[in-house]
Amino acid sequence: MLLPDMAPAEDFHVWTHELAHSRLHFSSRRADTTKCIREAEAEAVAFGDKDTLAQSLQHIEQMSADILSGITPP
Repeated sequence: MLLPDMAPAEDFHVWTHELAHSRLHFSSRRADTTKCIREAEAEAVAFGDKDTLAQSLQHIEQMSADILSGITPP
């Protein structure tokens, strides 16, 4: 959601995120994805820099695994 006191970079991020939703998720593919997947995809698009995102994916995956292993019963 755009707010009046947001910085230009934040405005750009929100607009890009919402545009990604409209381009990725308002098609027949929507039925094949969950809200969580749709949000992750839109956020990844809004992040913008594929090289930085690629460098972060391994770290994100490891952190997710660590958190999930800590809250999932053995």
